[in-house]
Amino acid sequence: MQTPQTQNYTSFPIPAEIRVFQPKTSPLMAKAYTEGQIEALGRHNVTKISSSNSSWWHNPYVRGLVLIDLQTRELLGGVRIHLHSSSHPMPMMNVLQKVFPEGHQYILECSKEPKAEISGIWRSPKAPKATLARLLTSKAIFLAKKLGVKCLYGFAGHHSVSILEKEGFGYEDILCEEQNIHYPDNRYQSKVCFLDLKQDSLLDWAPEVKMIPHGIIAFTGIRA
Repeated sequence: MQTPQTQNYTSFPIPAEIRVFQPKTSPLMAKAYTEGQIEALGRHNVTKISSSNSSWWHNPYVRGLVLIDLQTRELLGGVRIHLHSSSHPMPMMNVLQKVFPEGHQYILECSKEPKAEISGIWRSPKAPKATLARLLTSKAIFLAKKLGVKCLYGFAGHHSVSILEKEGFGYEDILCEEQNIHYPDNRYQSKVCFLDLKQDSLLDWAPEVKMIPHGIIAFTGIRA
C-alpha cells in the first residue's frame, strides 16, 4: 500500500461545503448528482458506465458525498461510497463476476471484514480540476472509516486511478497493478485498487464531523 501524499485540503478557491446524503432519503440530491456525473463523463466521451445510472438511488447501503457552491447552490462534484452486503454487493463485484471471476472470488474470500467501494467521482467544469478530485476522495475515505469500513476498494479507469494512488490506494496479489479489465467495452481499461483502513494513522489529519438536520453530515473546516 502506498503512503498518501500530503496536501492541504482546508482551503478552497470559492465558498463551498461538503455534504453527505443517503439517496433513499434525498432523491433530489441523488438526481442532481447523477445529472452532474453524466455531464462530466460526456465531456470525456465516456458512455455506458453503469455507475452513472440511477440504480443506486434505492440502495440503502450507498452514501453520496457532494461539494456545494455556497453562493450558487450548484453541485461542483461528487463521489459515492457503496457499502458491501450480500443483498447489495459493491458495483464492481457484478462486473468482476462476469469479466474477472478470479478477482471476484478473491475479494469474497480475502475480505471478510466490512468493505466498500469508492465510486462515481465527477467534477463540474466550474470547479478547480486539481483540487477537487483529491478533496472529494480524501473526505470519502474519511467517511468510509467513520462508517466502519476496513477494506476500501476502487474500480478505477485511467482518468481516476492516479487520484486513488495519491491517496494511498495500492494493489494486492491477484488484483495486481498490471491487471487491466476492459469495462464496459474494449475502449476502457480499469484497475481494481485497495486501501486498508485498519491503519488509524492514515486519517490523523481528517477534519471533525458534525451532524445537521435531515441526516446530512457537514464536514467542518473546508470553507474557503
